[in-house]
Amino acid sequence: MKLKLCKIVRSCFDVLATVAAVAAMILRESWYLPLLIAAIALLLVGIVFSAVLYRCPTCGRALPVRGKTPKTCPFCGSSLE
Repeated sequence: MKLKLCKIVRSCFDVLATVAAVAAMILRESWYLPLLIAAIALLLVGIVFSAVLYRCPTCGRALPVRGKTPKTCPFCGSSLE
């Protein structure tokens, strides 16, 4: 999977988790626990997704998630474009 697409998918998981958490706070009564569990699950899926797929295609090491997508691998120096 392309690195930029991987980062976009991870960001979507983060946004959906945030929306679920905010909805859980607004809809306190019967929807609180299911939405809170959904928010935590979405965050965990996003973290696992990044840990598994957001890697250098040459050396296979995990790339830094924060900030812009790097142009070169910080570990082996190969181009990521």
